[in-house]
Amino acid sequence: MDPSSNFSSYRSTLKAAMWRSAGATDERQRIVVPFFSLLVKDLYFLNEGCSNKLPNGHINFEKFWQLAKQVTEFIAWKQVACPFEKNPRVIAFLQASPVLTENALALASFECEPPDNNPEKERYKALKNAASTILADMRDYRDINNLDANESTASSTSEKDCAGRSSRTPAEQRLKSLDGSMRTFTVDVARE
Repeated sequence: MDPSSNFSSYRSTLKAAMWRSAGATDERQRIVVPFFSLLVKDLYFLNEGCSNKLPNGHINFEKFWQLAKQVTEFIAWKQVACPFEKNPRVIAFLQASPVLTENALALASFECEPPDNNPEKERYKALKNAASTILADMRDYRDINNLDANESTASSTSEKDCAGRSSRTPAEQRLKSLDGSMRTFTVDVARE
């Protein structure tokens, strides 16, 4: 997703999807999945950036109309029935996936796409040096939130302890082979 010009490419695509959805008769064409964090960001800045009252003391109806319009659109998108069947393997994968910290996400991003400039290279080097701390933080987070109940079944037999459990956390497994595991998962789901 290109963030240039305040996500102008995404915003034009979203407008086209909304237009298509409004006139669609097929349930599949009515589905709109917005980029949620951008929606929240827009609502936040609209709320914080505009005062509730105008300089003359009257209520700023334009602000509240814009807020209501965006929330109403989101509610309408959410109420569209999804005609697709739920895939239990996809649901299990998503529920078992760890919630990564910002540093862990940055490290995984650099593993997928090497840094281009000096600041990125320095950050990547610092993240690699702190990788054990990042993984420990993820383990602590997982333990606190009991995320280890659904450990990944993709671990090799050489990485299992005497009880047959994986000696690596799911987060460590994903960080070690992020690209490969997604390829494997995608192929497995496509076969079903």
